Amino acid sequence: MLQGDHKGETVAIKVIDVDQFDDFSIADLRRESYMMLSSKHPNLVREYATFIDFNYMWIVMNILDAGSLQDCINDLNSRDKLKGI
Repeated sequence: MLQGDHKGETVAIKVIDVDQFDDFSIADLRRESYMMLSSKHPNLVREYATFIDFNYMWIVMNILDAGSLQDCINDLNSRDKLKGI
């Protein structure tokens, strides 16, 4: 995951090697990207742009300071374990 600047805001830039996907999966990635671009829900990651350059798909999205989804799940699990003490 890379970081960049989009209209004065720090953003995350995800780069995906599309060679690792078959044509069907690439179509799924494009559909998902379109849904993310169309969504304005506050609980979803905001996607600003997606483009393919050579064999890479670049996705520009808002950056979340809480870490990855896995980090958040681990944090919640730790809190639940502490409640039981």
